[in-house]
Amino acid sequence: MNLKDLIIVGIALAMDAVGVTVSIGVNPKVIRRNKIAFIMSFAIFQFLFFFLGGIGGHLFEKYITTIPNMVGGIAIAIVGILMIKEGVEDTEEDETLLLKKGMVLILGVSVSIDAFVVGFTGFNYISNALMMIGDCSIVGFITAVGPPDCAMIQFAIKIRSFKVQIN
Repeated sequence: MNLKDLIIVGIALAMDAVGVTVSIGVNPKVIRRNKIAFIMSFAIFQFLFFFLGGIGGHLFEKYITTIPNMVGGIAIAIVGILMIKEGVEDTEEDETLLLKKGMVLILGVSVSIDAFVVGFTGFNYISNALMMIGDCSIVGFITAVGPPDCAMIQFAIKIRSFKVQIN
């Protein structure tokens, strides 16, 4: 995968982390330390799942059979449908759910499942482990940098709307 393709894949994989980060950012009960923990969790799990997916896809293709691209698309579609179904269901839970122990890990894993599928189907051709770690690091770095940028934009919008209300 060339650098341009890797950046595009990294941005696409980081989009769900951006959405979750923005929703965490607007919650006033979540302190800065917890927000940083969420962001780092997203980046680490994106790296890890992309890497494990690539290894798993490589082993699957080498020892079992070639993976058609349609399998990855179907898996992503199923995950997307399940996520939409959960989002539509009406649940009234306390906003402090984000502050419970283990939520950093749970959200990190749930945001990064798509990275595993992408690694499994589209990243399984790499045979050099060092190159694979470097490419996965780029994806993890994009995930670590993307959500804080969105949080800063969100903060700027909050300040601007506050100034408008004062005037």
